This record gives sequence, C-alpha cells and structure tokens, in this order.
Amino acid sequence: MQPTKEVRKRYGINHPEKIKENNDRTNKFAFRYKNKTIYLGYNPRKGICQVCSKEGKTVLHHIKYDDSDPLAHTTEVCYKCHKKIHDDIHKLNQEDAEKWNEYLEKGFPKDRESFLLLAKESIEDKEIVERLKKERNEHELDCGCDRCQLLEKIMDDKK
Repeated sequence: MQPTKEVRKRYGINHPEKIKENNDRTNKFAFRYKNKTIYLGYNPRKGICQVCSKEGKTVLHHIKYDDSDPLAHTTEVCYKCHKKIHDDIHKLNQEDAEKWNEYLEKGFPKDRESFLLLAKESIEDKEIVERLKKERNEHELDCGCDRCQLLEKIMDDKK
C-alpha cells in the first residue's frame, strides 16, 4: 500500500486539469477557524513560538477573528503554549480571560523576565511560582541584578 501523500502527488501529475480547476485551493496555506477553512497564498508562520521562543511546529492562535483580514489579531505559538493559553482561559473568569487576550494582542515580550511578570499579572499559576522560588533560591543572595529584583518583586506580590 502506498502512502497517501505519494498517491495524491501522482494523481496531480496524471490529472493536471484537476489542479487548474481547483487552483484557488491547491498549493495554498490553509488553516481552520470555527469550522471554516481559510486559504492564503503563503504560509505566514515562521516556526518560532512567540511565548517560549522555541523553534518547531507552531499554530496560529486567534485572539479575535476578522473576516476581512484572517491574520489580524493572531499570534504564533507552539502546541504546548497554545494548550496552556486555552487551559488558562478556560480556568479563568471572563474578566481575566479578556485581560490575557489583551496581553496576547499587544504581543509577547521577547525576554523571559518580562513574560514571567506578564504571566504573574494575568494568571495565578502555581507552577510558575514554584519555578520562580527555585530560581531565586539557586541564585546568589542580594546580588542586586535585574533578574533577582524581578524575582523578589513577583515573590513578594504572591505572598
């Protein structure tokens, strides 16, 4: 039995008229949103998560959808961060969910410290707090660096 991709490729070679008929859908980037398939002439993703800055497979997360410009109000995130965003939004009340989406719309900070501060402001996450405690305990006491000051501020606010 032949793999599906290979069969589809061979079908396209043997039936070029089908490709011409469906030219609006072939060789285009497509994504689904609320049971609609949207076709674009190019792939807008760069393969870098805007939350954790890791390279790999990413997904477009819609903050709100606009029919006239399907890419407006989107951010590119990895699958792990995308799941986390949706899990957090479902856990939060509507007011906090709107606040989280507002942060997404502004764009994620590129540095990790700003993102942790953003996460601290937007959600109460035990995992982040535990990681911050561990990082603070592993670092030199009273070194006065920006990272330590930020960690102290977050930890003091959590108490």
